[in-house]
Parts: sequence; C-alpha cells; structure tokens
Amino acid sequence: MNDDFLAPPPFQPDAALQRLHRELRDLGLTQRADAWEWKGRPVLTVVVVDGVLRASVAKRPARTPDWQVHRLADHARVRWLVEHLRVSMRGWQPDD
Repeated sequence: MNDDFLAPPPFQPDAALQRLHRELRDLGLTQRADAWEWKGRPVLTVVVVDGVLRASVAKRPARTPDWQVHRLADHARVRWLVEHLRVSMRGWQPDD
C-alpha cells in the first residue's frame, strides 16, 4: 500500500482563497477592495503569501480594528477560520 494514500491533498492557496470567498459571502460578509466587511466595518483581510493564506481578523468590527493575524497553511485551518468568524459574528452586536 502506498504511504501517501492517507495523506491530505496538497494545499493550493489560490483554490482555497476562491472557496473561502464563497464561504465568506455565504456568511453575509461583503468584499470591498481587499477587505471583507460586516455591516460596513472591516473584519477580515486575506492575502496569499509564500504559498499560504495570511488572514488578518478583527477582534471586533470597528473603523480601525485591532487585527489578529493567522497563517492558513492547510484546508483545516481555512475551515477553522470560517467557523471562527461564524462564532464571532454571533457575538457582535448590530451597533458594534
């Protein structure tokens, strides 16, 4: 049996970025330039750097948010980011 049989598929950042964009739209976020916004406030930026996705996530929606940077080097981390945003959005109040 091949040892690579159970290995995950190689990470393709461009394909992962396209899938992430679809999932972010499904969450109700809107894309404006390089940022993703929630009710007009930037909450996420994602760029491809050296074969991985670098995501800057706002702790709370604001005009000038405090960013947390995450390195997404595999599909599991991309799924984690989507779930993290889903949970965070539940805690954000409409007037945030």
